[in-house]
Amino acid sequence: MKKIISLHSAVLVPVLFLFWLLAYRNTMWWMEGMSFFSTLPDFAVLQARLPAGAVKYAAAYLLQFYHSAVAGALLQTLYAWIVMVCADVVVWRLLRRADLSWLSFVPVGIFVAIQCRYRTVDGSLVWCLAAIAAAVVSVCLTRRTDGYVIVRGFWRRAVIVPLLLLAACAAVSLSIRENRVRERVHRTERLAENRDWDRILEIVRPEVSAEDPVRRRYALLAMAEKGMLAENFLRYGVKGSEDFFFAGSNDIVGCNFNALLARSLGLENETIHQSFQLNSLSPLGYSFRSMRRITDAFLRDGNIPLAEKYMRILLHSTCHKSWVESRVGRMIDLMQNPVERDRDNILTCATNDEPLLMDMACLYDARPDNRMCADILLCGLLASRQMDRFALLFPRVYASAYPGRDVLPRYYEEALLVLSRQNPDILDRYSVSSFRREAFGKFAELMDAGRYDDARAAYPDSYWSYLYAAM
Repeated sequence: MKKIISLHSAVLVPVLFLFWLLAYRNTMWWMEGMSFFSTLPDFAVLQARLPAGAVKYAAAYLLQFYHSAVAGALLQTLYAWIVMVCADVVVWRLLRRADLSWLSFVPVGIFVAIQCRYRTVDGSLVWCLAAIAAAVVSVCLTRRTDGYVIVRGFWRRAVIVPLLLLAACAAVSLSIRENRVRERVHRTERLAENRDWDRILEIVRPEVSAEDPVRRRYALLAMAEKGMLAENFLRYGVKGSEDFFFAGSNDIVGCNFNALLARSLGLENETIHQSFQLNSLSPLGYSFRSMRRITDAFLRDGNIPLAEKYMRILLHSTCHKSWVESRVGRMIDLMQNPVERDRDNILTCATNDEPLLMDMACLYDARPDNRMCADILLCGLLASRQMDRFALLFPRVYASAYPGRDVLPRYYEEALLVLSRQNPDILDRYSVSSFRREAFGKFAELMDAGRYDDARAAYPDSYWSYLYAAM
């Protein structure tokens, strides 16, 4: 019996550990971020009063360690290992044949195939408890055997068949589209959380963005952060100003993105607001990701009392001591050199007809030096085909963001060329490249001749093709 368990463990542990580490690293990161645990008595009392509270409390404790991908992969493997050991016991007590020991991998395979569907580890713990109960029942109700019946070739079956079952069930897990989509989205969210904008633009290419509205928003945010938005945004499948954020969002994906957008724009109050929204959507009503983000927002805002409050809350978890210590230096600096707190505008994420344009216009009016806000506003106007408003606003942005610049971003140039059809003098006020002027001349000739399809085919990702797409 011990040899069979050791042999099966040697097969299962490295395979599943690598599977989780390589295939679902970002899913585990997301699971930790949406969880919460505290050693404070009120948290334990609250869980004890809820149905299945003990399981949820244990799950919350374990999820803390998923902040490390290695620890998370080991824990995910541990749950499957417990199911395997219990299944080995059941097979040993009921069948007593070594050549059928591979049957213990049938429940293990089913568990592996569906394990990624659990957004917390509650489901995994229930599997473990059920497996332990089955093993106990089999031991209590069956006669003890001295050992397996050994047949020739049993070693091959004990290794090869379990490997094939694990590979098949891992393939089933990866074949579930929802699992793959979540992993891709969580990877992009993690990169945005770490401000790795270059890497986001590497993996969210224009052809990918055109098919994925969630990752499209992250690509647009990355370009706005790097000052590349007005040069590239239409190549990423933008269909309107609503593609720049999640208006009126009440789901986890939208609130998380809106919080990151507010952080990038320097709106600390709105970062906190969206993080509280995200808290309310988490399984326990609080989440580590939101608590960390709120703490950092208060530190950037110079709000020492509230930053200290959330740091103390995080200290009551098991794995945040080093994270809190890394913020102590900033706290000391704020105590010695207090900063004036900024009463910023609120990003409303409203549900009116033009929420992005309304919010960005208010923010730009308050912060005309915010280049990122100006680019999002101008590109939002272009995306919604509001050329008149673009013509009114562009002079203000040009004076503050592009003074004396020889070359304007591509889509600003193309928009100005469209406006020059009615107001030729506009090209005397702004620098537009001769290459772009020549290209627009050819495009206009084709359009004037009624060859609309030819014009759009010749300049497929131009603003002109986007503007006249309905023709």
